[in-house]
Amino acid sequence: MWTLVFALTVDARLFRDMKFIMAHDSATSYLPDNYITKYVKTQKNSIYEMLECGVRAFDIRPLVYIDAKTENTEIIFHHGPYNIDVKIDKLITDVLNWTQHQNNTENNIVYLYINHCKGRECDYLTKRVLDSYNQNIYVLNNCTDIWNLSSDMIMKDREGAAIVATFECVNENYDSSITCFVNKDSCYETTENKPFEKYYDYVEKTMTTNFNKNGYLDMVQTHWQQSWWTVINDMWYGSSIIGDEERSNLNKITTEIVRKFRQYRFSIVEINNACANIEYIKSAMYRRPNV
Repeated sequence: MWTLVFALTVDARLFRDMKFIMAHDSATSYLPDNYITKYVKTQKNSIYEMLECGVRAFDIRPLVYIDAKTENTEIIFHHGPYNIDVKIDKLITDVLNWTQHQNNTENNIVYLYINHCKGRECDYLTKRVLDSYNQNIYVLNNCTDIWNLSSDMIMKDREGAAIVATFECVNENYDSSITCFVNKDSCYETTENKPFEKYYDYVEKTMTTNFNKNGYLDMVQTHWQQSWWTVINDMWYGSSIIGDEERSNLNKITTEIVRKFRQYRFSIVEINNACANIEYIKSAMYRRPNV
């Protein structure tokens, strides 16, 4: 069990003051490309490739799966109602394959955000898996401990880059109305229409208000939200979740908003198609852009 201490070194930063680019629904990167998954898959690149391009946080949604034949219990993933038949150990191994060859610096800390855990005893079973990697992953057991957690605590005695994991502990600031399609307007046509008007209002409001109100990290969801309505529109336009980001150029457009408001205390910018134009977001978001 981790014990938090309050003495920080001169160079240490508090975890809650750090900023992360997070890959939305990270485990969808394991899905093959086909007619069904195009409406589920939010990430084009592999976990390793996302780390290489500058992603430092992963949205991870575990699911308890019990094999009907063997009755073995496994932790896999889900995106809403869609199951992703990949074990959580695969994702952890992919992250470790990257961190073990990196310097143990604050810029290389990788954050695993465990959330929307589905199934009986999902949190407990997922934590048990993470604890089996206890020499490699700093698992925060209590969200209130975020307030005093420093980068030095996370990096202490690590070989290679450090990994930190929390269960929930994030204000997601979810707004289902931020979609690529509003009435007859789509995000493909212009940035001066209803989808972008709602998007700009949401991002500015979320980046500038209510931060750390409960001691949790604060997320800004700078991606288009999905629903059955958006799936129907994607079918009509011959698009997909990743296609909506590409055709609207949303990640690059997000850059100027991030640059304008980066002094505020939001912690996470969450994006789809995470490696697309990430270099612009990094330069806008980090004071030290060599991530």
